[in-house]
Amino acid sequence: MHLITFYSDTDTDDSVTSAGTISTVVGTGVGGYSGDGDQVTSAYINGPTGIDFDSNGNIYFSDYTNNRVRKITISTGIITRYAGTGTASYNGDGGLAITSYLNNPNGLCIDSSGSIQIIIVTNYCSAHLLLLVLL
Repeated sequence: MHLITFYSDTDTDDSVTSAGTISTVVGTGVGGYSGDGDQVTSAYINGPTGIDFDSNGNIYFSDYTNNRVRKITISTGIITRYAGTGTASYNGDGGLAITSYLNNPNGLCIDSSGSIQIIIVTNYCSAHLLLLVLL
């Protein structure tokens, strides 16, 4: 299956295949925060925005209202928190992504070196966080 594009409604991220079929990639349709360490289809997300893929095909997306960036490991279908504690604030650069404060991350992209650029318009800055390996 080839994913062409993603679109998000309030509480799911969906994909469109080359045949035009829409299917839910993550979320239940109910807004909230849960599911880290579980299958993506049982996770609650809230306001998914920016989406990108790493070199292994894993999906990273901004969970806007939950003030986090989350990762979907494609090989297992497990969702985990990549960055952000859920606190809507900003605690500066240089710390670990998992313990950082994000204030409504609007989008992200992964560069060729594996670093993730997280766009946070609310704080009038963009935070540069290095790619961490989460097991």
